[in-house]
Amino acid sequence: MDVNELAVTPVVKESIDILMEKAIKRCPSEKVVNTNNLDKRDDEFCVFILSYGRAEDVRTAKTLLKDGGSFSQDYYIVCSDDDKSLDTYIKNYGDRVLVFNKDEMAPYTDTGDNFDKRNVVIFARNICFSFAKKLGYRYFVQFDDDYHKFMNRYIYDNKMLVHSDITDFDKMLKVHLDFLKNTPCTIVAMAQGGDFIGGAGNGNALKGYKRKVMNSFFCDLERPFYFYGTMNEDATYYAHASRMGILVMTLYGWMLDQASTQANSGGLTDIYLESGTYLKSFYSVMYSPSNTKIGKLGSGAGERIHHNINGRAAFPEIIDEKYAKKTYTEIQRENSVE
Repeated sequence: MDVNELAVTPVVKESIDILMEKAIKRCPSEKVVNTNNLDKRDDEFCVFILSYGRAEDVRTAKTLLKDGGSFSQDYYIVCSDDDKSLDTYIKNYGDRVLVFNKDEMAPYTDTGDNFDKRNVVIFARNICFSFAKKLGYRYFVQFDDDYHKFMNRYIYDNKMLVHSDITDFDKMLKVHLDFLKNTPCTIVAMAQGGDFIGGAGNGNALKGYKRKVMNSFFCDLERPFYFYGTMNEDATYYAHASRMGILVMTLYGWMLDQASTQANSGGLTDIYLESGTYLKSFYSVMYSPSNTKIGKLGSGAGERIHHNINGRAAFPEIIDEKYAKKTYTEIQRENSVE
């Protein structure tokens, strides 16, 4: 069995490919082409920006489309039909607004609880596969709607971790997409600010990658998967899937910058304020207790409860056969003789 087949069971594949498509309420009959620079546009790829309650301030779209930048890929705003500002989204973005119904997805979404919460992002994350298929894209990236900027991060003179703002978004997207295409990764992600704590001494920044994915997701329609858990669905996925041999990776040459979740209105802010970070983190513990526990992040006044994933338990480590007293081939040969 190919390792990517472990990502979804046949029942889940049917849910993604057939059942969840019924939740689509608004989608153009053909691609909405970005004509900014057709030479750089990838006809197989698009950007999905997941948004709720921020029709007048979809910051990620504003960042990508700002004057002086290079962004030539097709893009869409993914919204649910319970958003009170949906008409404003459609007024501002027209046919690029894709709409789905959460209630029709709920029977096929593993939320891990019986709270019946709908003001969460897991539904939007999972429906993107159906939108990509319907629109005719093989590859896509999911972005949240609150990115102020994208940056290059690199170590200068072996002493300082520095940054520079990205304006060539086409190149940034292509690098991550090429990595996805040329590796067995199910997901490739961009780094976030917290991934660079420690500066030039940060080991992950030095090697350029880490086996985790959060917040942004470059995906391939031919490597399907689905998120689970009402909250913390990104960390839950990589903690649970990695121990099954599913490869995911964050690249450290680039970074997205977003507003602090609980300081930014709309989106997931309400449910985070309502339930706190303990409940959010505990979803990952429920799905992957062999490698995840409740811990703390930060210090002093900024300390907060957070999931703690044990990488040694989460990521399989394959020992070279030369260290074994008998190789797998030798054992098989002996068994066949017997």
